[in-house]
Amino acid sequence: MGHYVRLRRVFGILEFDRAGSDSRVRRSFQRFMNFLPVVDRELRVMVRLPRTYYSRSLAALVVAVTSLGMLYAGFGGLVSAISAGRSLFVALSVLAYVFVLLEGAFLTADCLSQEKREGTIGLLFLTDLKGYDIVAGKLVSRSLNAAYCVLAALPALGLSIFLGGVTGSDFFRMTVALLNGLFFSVSFGILISALCWSERHALSGALLGVLMFGFVLPALGHALMHFTKGPAVHPFFLVLSPGGSFLSALGAGKGVISTPDFGWSWFTSHLLSWTFLGLACVILPRAWQDKKIALSLNRRFRWTFWRADQAAAMPCSRGTAGRWLNVNPMLWLGERPGQKGLGVAAFFVLFAIGWIVGWILYRSLWLDLPIYVGSAFILHLVLMYATTLLACRGSAEDCRSGVMELLLTTPVGDDVIVRGRMLAVKRQLFRPVLFVLSADFVLMIAGCFRIGPSFEIIG
Repeated sequence: MGHYVRLRRVFGILEFDRAGSDSRVRRSFQRFMNFLPVVDRELRVMVRLPRTYYSRSLAALVVAVTSLGMLYAGFGGLVSAISAGRSLFVALSVLAYVFVLLEGAFLTADCLSQEKREGTIGLLFLTDLKGYDIVAGKLVSRSLNAAYCVLAALPALGLSIFLGGVTGSDFFRMTVALLNGLFFSVSFGILISALCWSERHALSGALLGVLMFGFVLPALGHALMHFTKGPAVHPFFLVLSPGGSFLSALGAGKGVISTPDFGWSWFTSHLLSWTFLGLACVILPRAWQDKKIALSLNRRFRWTFWRADQAAAMPCSRGTAGRWLNVNPMLWLGERPGQKGLGVAAFFVLFAIGWIVGWILYRSLWLDLPIYVGSAFILHLVLMYATTLLACRGSAEDCRSGVMELLLTTPVGDDVIVRGRMLAVKRQLFRPVLFVLSADFVLMIAGCFRIGPSFEIIG
């Protein structure tokens, strides 16, 4: 009987200790979940969204089709069997690098500015939430799908190891470089979103900043090479860019960037990403309130009224406006002063000036096929972005402000609204499209003369 009592006492102590440990674990878990409540809430929302699941499947499908195309080229004799693995690795890596930079900026450029426009940021700050709670929630939720897409592409990227020409260390470094590029673009987009209120300004600022860090800085380093006669890309411009670790992992270190610089480039760009997040955490609690903007509004109104007066003073402006109003009211709405997209024209003017400056600095080195192809690619990319922005922005703003609901109550039909939007976009982009076509023609003629009068590339 005494042994039974002692055993009960022992097991009672054990049960008590186990219950105490379970409660301590439960309290620790609750404290951890309360540490970042916005992250928990955003993750629960993302779990219920269908795109969380089909986006990674779509990414895997695209990568699989690209891999099959490269394998067909390798086994079909279009590419040597020795370089098939290397070609597949380079092609998938370049596509993934462009994807992580642009997708990260697209996903996070309007995550905080939208909350500020809707007035929900102030409600969040009425609670015990801090700036880092909201920033961490947006960081995790907005980067989740892109991270899944990158992870879905890694098996196809690892297939190049078995084809030859790629080592396991190259695959590991490329994985780290791609995830670092995604983290960099997402962090920069969150910072821009914390600074901006307008969706257009936030998206444009995030894209321009990511393009500057990811592509323009390495290009500046390459241009600096012609003056310093140093390595193919100046190390300073690669250390500040996520493209430095990407180029090193790509195996372009021979003459471009040495392999040991991968760690420094990754560490610097990673530290810069955390700096962006820290600035967003500090800026967000101070940037959501309405500021005193009377001076800026007065300047804007003066500029708008001046443009309206100038338009009214023109003898043909009233007749032109009346003519477009009789043709289509939505077309007349797009032709009003202040509605035309002048940013595209300004970019093309700056691009032409930069191209001329590059030709003056480098002369014959500038007149080469890679410059022609790259210039045409940039022009078409900007034109497609401007077309998409102008086509979507007007309807989205009308739906958000309630103007579309008022238009649908008028005799103006759906076909008139759609046709007017299309005509307005065509008229706004007529000169930019004409400029791009002219530039294509000039670059094509210059490329033909660069290749030779026999056009051997066609044969």
